[in-house]
Amino acid sequence: MLPIRGEYPNMNTKFLIVSAVAAMVAVGPAQASGGGLYLTADYSHADSSNAAAVSFDGNDNGLFVLQTFHSDGGQVGPNSLSVNIDGNFNGGPLNATFDVPLTSVGLAPGQLIQTGYDNTMAVTVSGGGSHNLFAASQTGAHNMLTAMITGFGNQAAVSQAGSGNTLSFTQNGNGNRLTVIQRSY
Repeated sequence: MLPIRGEYPNMNTKFLIVSAVAAMVAVGPAQASGGGLYLTADYSHADSSNAAAVSFDGNDNGLFVLQTFHSDGGQVGPNSLSVNIDGNFNGGPLNATFDVPLTSVGLAPGQLIQTGYDNTMAVTVSGGGSHNLFAASQTGAHNMLTAMITGFGNQAAVSQAGSGNTLSFTQNGNGNRLTVIQRSY
């Protein structure tokens, strides 16, 4: 599949990108310059899908989204992702790096990765928050992550592996750090 590339010269405007992969629709990688948005989707089962909805209202925000559908052959649901960012320099902008010990999770700022099936991730940066770094990975099935970040200079790195992990967190204020690793088997 060939990559889909788009240019968005005015990143000050709000836009919504929806990427869905279903049996009849295949979407390859998408890239938007200036805002640092990269979306990829993959599927390996005719009844499966991955969906991503992303909206930016700000400048120099950066994300790398990878969703890969893998089922165990049973009843499965799609991986879904929703990201809303209101502010500047959030996610993984300008080759940002996490502080130690957040690097121990093995993710780079701005990475949002889901592998498996029926995983849900919702991340919101609100109130004009800026310079907030975050990353998350969910591998397995039935994992759920909900995150709300408000303020300046917060960092969060999350890894959930296995089945049925649930995490909800809020970072309010400035300079907060969060590292979470959950595994179930």
